[in-house]
Amino acid sequence: MSGDPLNPSSGYCPQCGAALRAKAQFCTACGAPVAATPSVRPQPGQASSSTRGRLWLAVGAVALLLAAAAGFALLNRDQQPVASAPATIPTAQGIAQDIPYPEVARVAPEQAHISAMSGQALIVDVRGQEYYAQGHARGAISIPLEELPARLGELPKDQAILFYCT
Repeated sequence: MSGDPLNPSSGYCPQCGAALRAKAQFCTACGAPVAATPSVRPQPGQASSSTRGRLWLAVGAVALLLAAAAGFALLNRDQQPVASAPATIPTAQGIAQDIPYPEVARVAPEQAHISAMSGQALIVDVRGQEYYAQGHARGAISIPLEELPARLGELPKDQAILFYCT
């Protein structure tokens, strides 16, 4: 025979297990470089060391992902989800009579924040611009009380409007 006939004594590719040609420097099946010593072909049903290494790498990656997910769940278990319930406006009944305008319904600051962050309410600061600039509720817009009648058209009709002042 002429050319490079297959020589079983030359070994097998460590990458794909294909028979190597005599004095080959690369595997003709997968192109992997051939080591100086011939490798042993894995028996059917027996994984090569590179296959076992990849399997352990995959198992390790899955274990790492599961551990990360478990850690993330543990870190976030104490956080309360943002409620998506609409703002509940309590009636004036049960509110102390020593506050100004007792007939105006009150909303707890926490409920106002939840409603505003979920897009169900708009918080409007009716104090003057100088007080608004010094500090205001997160997400609140400024419409000073004296400007409110002229600017009512700016307010959305599909949200609860929560006014506040101090």
